[in-house]
Amino acid sequence: MEKDAKHPTNDVLTQLIDSISNIESRIHIMDGNFMKKIGEIDAKVTELEDMTKEFLGEDDEAQAGDATAGGAEGGEMGDEDEEEDFFKVAEKRKDNEKHVKFCPYIEKYNDNRGHQLVRPMPLSKLSGLRYARQYIYWTMHDESFSMLSYCIFMVVMIMILVSTCAYVLATIPDLEDWEGWALMETIVSLAFTVEYVLRVLVVRDRLHYCIEIMNFIDFLAVIPWWLELAFQTDGAVLRMIRVVRLARISRLRTSANVSEYIEVMKTTLVKTFKESFGMLSALLFLEVIVFSSLIYVAENGKDHPGQSNGFTSIPYAMWWCVVTITTVGYGDMYPVSVAGKIIGCITTFTGLVVMAIFVIIIGGNFEKIYKDYQRRKRKFTKKATDKQKKESDDKDTSGD
Repeated sequence: MEKDAKHPTNDVLTQLIDSISNIESRIHIMDGNFMKKIGEIDAKVTELEDMTKEFLGEDDEAQAGDATAGGAEGGEMGDEDEEEDFFKVAEKRKDNEKHVKFCPYIEKYNDNRGHQLVRPMPLSKLSGLRYARQYIYWTMHDESFSMLSYCIFMVVMIMILVSTCAYVLATIPDLEDWEGWALMETIVSLAFTVEYVLRVLVVRDRLHYCIEIMNFIDFLAVIPWWLELAFQTDGAVLRMIRVVRLARISRLRTSANVSEYIEVMKTTLVKTFKESFGMLSALLFLEVIVFSSLIYVAENGKDHPGQSNGFTSIPYAMWWCVVTITTVGYGDMYPVSVAGKIIGCITTFTGLVVMAIFVIIIGGNFEKIYKDYQRRKRKFTKKATDKQKKESDDKDTSGD
């Protein structure tokens, strides 16, 4: 009887132990899943932090100035020399990359995280011809290096404007025979040549330096005058290249309010080209091909009095189609038949849709990039303000 009476208690205990075991196993499983989820969340947070730092450029900003003229004078830039303008920091990073690539003498160093990086060698570590070469490099490539470099920079900018204005004014019939144009062109061309040759002589990688777009533009701006001088040819066509030199005005970055928006616009166009070039090209191609072919069939052989060109071929009709869908309407070509006018109306309305798609895509990308830029700028400004406030509080504390 006693043995039989123990069975219910044993069953209860067994069930209780089994329940506890099940609960423990479930807790273990839940704990494992929980820790796994925590690990995944932690990895995502770390990834998000890295993306945020990369987006804000914090790592690059901490190293900004290592390859500047300040670095050339004495190594790494101190906190007191850091730029407080977001665009200037971005521009400085781009300049630093070029300096590391083309500066005559560079050195390796380890940053705060132990990474080995490269920067221009400070002038204090150089002597003799090496010092002179490095000094000339900074003078010709960094307007903030010294008063001499800034003066050279301003003189070059002024001569760019003068040479371009002279080219434009020399085309006026009443002024084209003035002898001063030739003298002005000689002085400007010689000055540009000296400046260009000096820069090429002191850089490290001359080949890649010369084929960079802005440096190649400088070459195109100088070579026509020398070709005219060597071959005594009519340089009317060659002198047109000199207008391209006005692109060097982009080096004038004293007005950040203008330059930063140009940078935003360039980023917008690059983004649009990468993401939507195929679709936009296909839309435009189909629009032009279809309606130029239709208008050619409708208008070919018709009399078009007073028009420079009739619709004698599809390429001529393509010119009309492009002018129509962009709503320019020069009036040099227009349909005269009823069918041609109907096709012209359809071309106009469909062209408006195509142009609206262009505007919507480019405008949307511009709005997104501009908002991102403004957010990054505000965050950078806030960071600089907090730093100044902290420094001010530290000074007040030390004064007390």
